[in-house]
Amino acid sequence: MKYLTRLFIWVIIGFAVYCIYNANVKCLYLKKAGTLHESFNESQWKLVGNLSVYGEINEKDLYFLQNLTRHRIHQIGILHHINLEQTRGVKNLPIGIFDNCIELTRLTLPQEMDSINNYALRGTGIKLFYLPHKIKYISPSAFDDCYALKKFTIINNNQYTTDEEGTLYFNKNTLFRFPEGRLTREYTIDNSVSVIGDCAFESCYNLYEINAGPQLQEIGNFSFSGCSQLRTLHTTDNIRRIGRYSFFNCSNIDSICIYKANDIPDGAFYNCKNLNHIIISNSLNRIGQYSFYNCSNLRNMVLPQTLKKIEQSAFKGCSHLFWMDLPNEIRDIGKCSFMNCRGLMAIDLPVRLKIINDSLFAGCSKLMQIIIPAQTRSIGTGIFNGCDNLRAIHCLSQKPPTCINDNSFSGLHTHDCTLYVPIGTSRKYRMAIGWRTFSSIIEE
Repeated sequence: MKYLTRLFIWVIIGFAVYCIYNANVKCLYLKKAGTLHESFNESQWKLVGNLSVYGEINEKDLYFLQNLTRHRIHQIGILHHINLEQTRGVKNLPIGIFDNCIELTRLTLPQEMDSINNYALRGTGIKLFYLPHKIKYISPSAFDDCYALKKFTIINNNQYTTDEEGTLYFNKNTLFRFPEGRLTREYTIDNSVSVIGDCAFESCYNLYEINAGPQLQEIGNFSFSGCSQLRTLHTTDNIRRIGRYSFFNCSNIDSICIYKANDIPDGAFYNCKNLNHIIISNSLNRIGQYSFYNCSNLRNMVLPQTLKKIEQSAFKGCSHLFWMDLPNEIRDIGKCSFMNCRGLMAIDLPVRLKIINDSLFAGCSKLMQIIIPAQTRSIGTGIFNGCDNLRAIHCLSQKPPTCINDNSFSGLHTHDCTLYVPIGTSRKYRMAIGWRTFSSIIEE
């Protein structure tokens, strides 16, 4: 008797669940685009969890679906499954249309859709994504922060393909997107891949190690941005280009080799706190702004003689950097480039450097001496602010470099620091703006 009673209760529960589920499933046919919002009243829409739409739609209908998935987080029966496969009228998924719709776990796009724009599906809960076979363009940022996404699938497309594991490729030689939600610690890039596309591995926090194939030549913008657990990227000597912020916030990567790149772009290794060893090209021309910002474990770096430009804040926050040999071909060093490099003790500026920009060595608390080249013509403000151990400045110019005002050496204890100048120039320096703040000026 008790067994029958329990069985009856479970039958009732199962039936109730079935009824609730089916009550949440809706199929709608639209004769006129833009009328989806008229199909039900607000109280009825609150019960829809699974929606299939047929017929004609437009962007107005898409934005209505956006509201249903984004703003009802605490409602029972929130819309989480959307099937638009059999609809017509929309070929373009607009910018940010389902951005941060975290409850959206399944979306089937119209068969005729040919483009997915910036941030269109960013932050959704989609786990498996079927791409329309007519798709021609996908923005690299379309799937940012899709932490649940484990696999891409596409069939019979001329440009985009997927492998058995669900990685998305473009023109077969470009790895376009690796699913963020795949629980893979080590990954080997296919030998046919020559380009890692923009944002391809962005925020893949599960990855620890990546092995690149012999054909790899380019790493795109933001390619590995946010891969906080990535420790090792094994590459060959064929890398010719890396993109902007390509390793942004890869806080655990410790070494990398870039043998043939002529440029280290903006923010390339931004906040790579564990980076301690890097091999760069012998033909390097430029180091971009914030390239090595806050690489606090970087201790030294050998720069090639071909280097001509270091842009602002390039090495800012490299607190353990104690030595750097700056090539004489460098003509431009941006402001704050060595700011807060607290381990830096001595550095020789390039002989062709004509301008010392604002706050160049601010916060370099262990810096003890520095040589200012003879060709230097002007000095910015606060260049040695916080350099409490700086005791000797050797200025080789016969004419005092121009200072805008006396703030050029603000934050420096000029009464404890000796200024060494060429023979016969001490009087000029004692009268010059900025330089006159030094208590001790000695000719040498």
